[in-house]
Amino acid sequence: MKLRLFTLAAATLLMTACSITNSPQKLADGTETTNRIIKVSLSNWKFSPNDIQVKKGEKVTLELKDVEGTHGIAIPGLGVSTGKMEPGQTLDIEIPTDTIGKYKFFCNVPCGEGHADMKGAITVTE
Repeated sequence: MKLRLFTLAAATLLMTACSITNSPQKLADGTETTNRIIKVSLSNWKFSPNDIQVKKGEKVTLELKDVEGTHGIAIPGLGVSTGKMEPGQTLDIEIPTDTIGKYKFFCNVPCGEGHADMKGAITVTE
């Protein structure tokens, strides 16, 4: 009896897990994606969040929103570099997640006295 209940519970769990799909979400430009969207705000003189964790192979879009000052972002290890962003501007960037590691990012537009403090990291884990 216990084995039957365990088998039934395991089968139900497996069917539920297999039926889960990523529901489409809207990006800032109105297009739909099934990617995980991570919203990142850029302001004087920080990124929020500045520590981002993703899984290897996960489809990820960073939704960058400049909320204060003129900024940009560079993630050299992932081959990402934006141009100058103005306050109120939003930019969606798909990032590659095929290699495990820690990838530092920073503001690539001189933005004033706290410019050197505008940094963070994206960690890609197994």
